Amino acid sequence: MENHINIVINDPLKENIPAIAITPNLDNSPESISDYIIKLSKYSIKTLVVRNKLLSPEEFISLFKNIHAEIKNLMSIDLYANCSEDTFGEIKDLADGIHLTSDRLMSLNKKKYNKPYGASCHNIEEILAANKLLFDYCFLGPVKKNIYKKKFIGWNKFNEMSLVSDIRVYALGGLTLNDLPDALDNNADGIASISTFAN
Repeated sequence: MENHINIVINDPLKENIPAIAITPNLDNSPESISDYIIKLSKYSIKTLVVRNKLLSPEEFISLFKNIHAEIKNLMSIDLYANCSEDTFGEIKDLADGIHLTSDRLMSLNKKKYNKPYGASCHNIEEILAANKLLFDYCFLGPVKKNIYKKKFIGWNKFNEMSLVSDIRVYALGGLTLNDLPDALDNNADGIASISTFAN
């Protein structure tokens, strides 16, 4: 995949926002990927989790490789793959880390790769599992009501649950950069978001 973007981004003097971007369900096309990266480039962040639950493992591998090819020469950013460990094995040399769903987290007995691991958590049991496996970070939420989830935990419950964590915790669910002060006040290391960085 050729590099289609000609932009100057990620000012090294600009402080990184304490946030992790998550891709929306991108089409695996040069136009869709380029459009997303242009939007993402407005923000000084250091981590992107590539996610698309609608794709087969083979399609996800292709999407990840194409995003990697487009973004790595344009942005200083770590790319994590939200996929199974089996799928991750096909892109482990390109990816900076792996992100697991809560179901994959709870079925994991031992980490397979010597790479940073993250996971999505929704309760204390899942946070404790991530602690035990020495994960590097977790997403915790949803904090607010959003289009994806009707149930949410709120800031008080987030604060209480995050205190159990031995690893970095990023608040997730219905949040924008305007919520960063609340997140940091409630023991979060930052926020994670799909829509914030896709608009």
